[in-house]
Amino acid sequence: MNLLTFKPYLVVAVILCLLTSCARLINSPYKTVTVYTTRPSKLFFNNDSLLTSENQAEIVLRRGKAPVKVKIVSDSITKNITLKAHNSGAYYLNIPANFGVGMLVDMRSSKRYSYPSYIYVNSADTLSRYYHHNRENKKGKNLLHVSLPYINSFRLSPDNERVKINTGFLGIAVGFDHYHTNNQYINASISAVMDNEVFVPIGVDYRSTHTKMHSIYGSVSNNHKIGALSLGYGIAYAKNNWTIFQYNDSGTQTDSVTHRSAYIGKTSKNRYSVGLVSSAYYEIVPAFNIGVIYRPTFISFSGANRYEHLISIDLVWKIAL
Repeated sequence: MNLLTFKPYLVVAVILCLLTSCARLINSPYKTVTVYTTRPSKLFFNNDSLLTSENQAEIVLRRGKAPVKVKIVSDSITKNITLKAHNSGAYYLNIPANFGVGMLVDMRSSKRYSYPSYIYVNSADTLSRYYHHNRENKKGKNLLHVSLPYINSFRLSPDNERVKINTGFLGIAVGFDHYHTNNQYINASISAVMDNEVFVPIGVDYRSTHTKMHSIYGSVSNNHKIGALSLGYGIAYAKNNWTIFQYNDSGTQTDSVTHRSAYIGKTSKNRYSVGLVSSAYYEIVPAFNIGVIYRPTFISFSGANRYEHLISIDLVWKIAL
């Protein structure tokens, strides 16, 4: 077998071998757990103790199958909570990485296990319990919403053209969240998304006829916070653009010389429309969410009414103001 032909298979084989034990490779022997309390508290765990700072403390636990008992003392209330171990995300990463073979390797490893990354304790609660998500009253709170709509799938209907469908990468959005009840908030955002062919912000030298799509839109939505899940619905106003960049497409290659196609020009078509927006987000950590946005538009202010949509996988950071 030719070495050049063999190399890709060799690379795949090496990667599979390296990833035969994802938990052993990725996880450290220790897991940091951030504890949030509603009052200054003292934590006792594994023959150690720690005071909270601004109602927050980080405890470092050795990974293992056994549960860890933590005593939290605040004023006259003492809570005894138990942090149960669970299989880590790195352990399940063995399934796509090596078809689950690594699970056999990780099965007896303490690195297989993890503990909750964040726990929330109501210091006034007389019951010894904790929550995985913040349950404090959020009414009146404001958050800065910054997101990267990373994967974007377009369905556009330019005038005098067939329906255009494409999926690409990159975008940015900035917005504002205001909690008008404890578990509902209004979001107002401005977003710009595109269908870049590569997943990093670099240009592509096409030198042949190609099309590009992008959308700029504003939206207002009402969102329900249910534990770690946020579900939203609202209205959006969008400018959807489809552009074709035309070349003479007569580029040829003779020996080592490439004769590139000449750029002729471009045709760009915009549609200004109003429609709906809906979203679903999951809170990974307190300040970071990942979710999906579905934004259909159907009432056009430029040309005939036509259905168009944008579906985005969105990465969101929320910063308290």
